[in-house]
Amino acid sequence: EVFGETAILAPEPRTTTVQARGAAVAYGMTCEELHKVLWRQYTEVRKDVIAALNDVMEGGRKCSLLRGITPHQSQCLYDRAIAQTYEPGKKLNDSMVHIVCRGSVAACSADGVELKHFEQYEVVGSAHIFDEESSEYFVAQERVQTLALTRGLLQDMFGDELHEVLLLCRLQVTLSRVKNFADKLDSEAIDKLARSANILEVPVDGSVESSAICLAICLCGEVDAAPFDGDQAILPQACSLSHLRNNTLATDVENMLMEPWSARFWWKPCGGHKSVARIAVYQPQDLQGNLKLRSLSNTDAGINSQASDYASRVKVVLSSAASSTDEVKDPTIQHKAEALRNVVVLQSLSMTHLERLPALL
Repeated sequence: EVFGETAILAPEPRTTTVQARGAAVAYGMTCEELHKVLWRQYTEVRKDVIAALNDVMEGGRKCSLLRGITPHQSQCLYDRAIAQTYEPGKKLNDSMVHIVCRGSVAACSADGVELKHFEQYEVVGSAHIFDEESSEYFVAQERVQTLALTRGLLQDMFGDELHEVLLLCRLQVTLSRVKNFADKLDSEAIDKLARSANILEVPVDGSVESSAICLAICLCGEVDAAPFDGDQAILPQACSLSHLRNNTLATDVENMLMEPWSARFWWKPCGGHKSVARIAVYQPQDLQGNLKLRSLSNTDAGINSQASDYASRVKVVLSSAASSTDEVKDPTIQHKAEALRNVVVLQSLSMTHLERLPALL
């Protein structure tokens, strides 16, 4: 039997006295030595996970899913994430969410057609979290190392916000692949742009309408999109959108702020399972407020003066990660938030919590 476990919890003597009833041999070790043994054991068992997470978390958090997580969430990852290795051609475990640490992964249809590629630090395999019954699967293109996260781990990390966090992650990955954004915006700017999106939920067997759109991205499920008459230019073309197939709809990227359009989105069955579809849509003021007119500057190659004239007439709306309203924020609030990010003791706060502080200053 073991006694004296108080030494594991706190560096202090036992709170009770232990006395032998007869001849006995007991083995003991100091608190410091015990902690060293436990730490060596932990790091040996978890060394692959620790090395992978240290790489992913390095340099401002390279993975969009882990950007801005709290110390508690970080410790959950170090304790419970699973390092997995897949040889070329092997399917990834479809009951877990994967962060690609090494190599590349392809999303494939049921008949083996490659739909999309995912590179280092991107997240794949979250369909089961949304209860999506999809025939697509993920396969290693080369020798791949992933950090596998169970549903239980993710729920303990993000709680009721899990769906919103994964949708935001999907949106960040898609936006980072839009050439006009990838060439001009860093990861922090992409994050701000993703948080300003308007999320439409398309109910089962239903539809929704949206006007003056310049960009639409399907995040979950499948929809059919078609134009409807309105004051603006119509949708470029009727088409179907899904998360892994054709998920982005826009006019020419360089002119997306010049030619807004209106559309109706119809829910479409996905893998025989009925759940709502979700679409991120942007209106001109959403993009302009987040891009700070950078994509419409006269100094940017490929953008003509007509776009700049149009941009100057559009009201700049500053987006909020903590609010879904269209309220225009005081620019000083944004400046305060940016300053707070540089305070060391506040860097562990999530983005949502951080943006609540400026109003108190």
